[in-house]
Amino acid sequence: MTDGQQDKRNHIIERAIIMFNQLGYDRVRVSDITDSLSMGKGTFYLYFRNKKDLLLRCFDHVGEFIQELESLPQIQQGDFFDKVGPRVENIGLYDWFPGLVNLLRTAELSPDLEIKAKAREAYEALAGPMKHDLRAAIEAGSARDVDPDLAVYGFIGMAENLWFRARFDDRFPSKQVIQFMTESTKRLLSSGECGVGSDEPGLDRAVHLVCADGTQFDLDHVHYNGKEELPGFVGQAAIDISPGGMSRFVIDQAGDDCLATLVTIEGDQVAVRTRGSVVVSGETTMGTVRVAMRDVASLTPLVRQTSDAGPRRLSLEVTDHLLPHCIGYKSDRGAAGRFRSIDDPDHAGQLPGLGNEVQQDTG
Repeated sequence: MTDGQQDKRNHIIERAIIMFNQLGYDRVRVSDITDSLSMGKGTFYLYFRNKKDLLLRCFDHVGEFIQELESLPQIQQGDFFDKVGPRVENIGLYDWFPGLVNLLRTAELSPDLEIKAKAREAYEALAGPMKHDLRAAIEAGSARDVDPDLAVYGFIGMAENLWFRARFDDRFPSKQVIQFMTESTKRLLSSGECGVGSDEPGLDRAVHLVCADGTQFDLDHVHYNGKEELPGFVGQAAIDISPGGMSRFVIDQAGDDCLATLVTIEGDQVAVRTRGSVVVSGETTMGTVRVAMRDVASLTPLVRQTSDAGPRRLSLEVTDHLLPHCIGYKSDRGAAGRFRSIDDPDHAGQLPGLGNEVQQDTG
């Protein structure tokens, strides 16, 4: 079959999916499909034996569609949570997707055993890659220990309904559907609600990321392979690096294993090794950014203010004056330490681990 013939066959299939869903399989005639395509019935029978054969080929089309979808570069990297957005975005490009899911569901109730078996096979092809990724996320500890079948069936049902609604309601643009699906899935299935805000009022996890090619991003809702902590090794010991304890993370040598220097909020420097395949992901105003650690130059945590209350204020008290320009601080976040006061021009306003996006009350 030539590419042109394959395209025409797929065009018939996708129109049939929409019509079977809208009118019901039993009520649609072959002539209804060909008339809607301005196509002769003879052309139809070049590709399909009859209406039932067309229905079965609709189910086969699911496997072809999923194979093409899963081969996209943005779905080839990252974990279950990283792939939610790209999967939702790409299935939303197809007008027939909501009809397909509904058609599969109703076909499973068919008294025709061949139709029923094909529908179940197609639904499994649709859900299979997501269930595989969710099982891996559960084993890695980034997802809750849930039933992957139920979770993915729920995901597909929600995606179907949201895209169906978005087709007819201009209040719900594609970007909003994708964001809602991404955040809802993380809230529901993430072991630590990774990527959905912070447990500290008014603050959000954010990182300034510099890529090896010099590209820079300020990322919100940052996670690493779907987790809040950056996985790595210090010597032979595994470590999950908490963003709250990190002042800067610099890649010294990139590769399958990346050698890096971790600068803690206390100023200590620690040699760390992490996998080059770890995916750093986060949100920007342009959309979700995903970068493999092997392509990262540095990561610097930021303080983000998510309310309109202005810069976050810290309560500071002056210590003894044995050290010049030195005061101690204690914040309502529980952080404490010492830093050079604002009359020191070289270090004005720098709080370890908190950056310079704060105001100081020195009393």
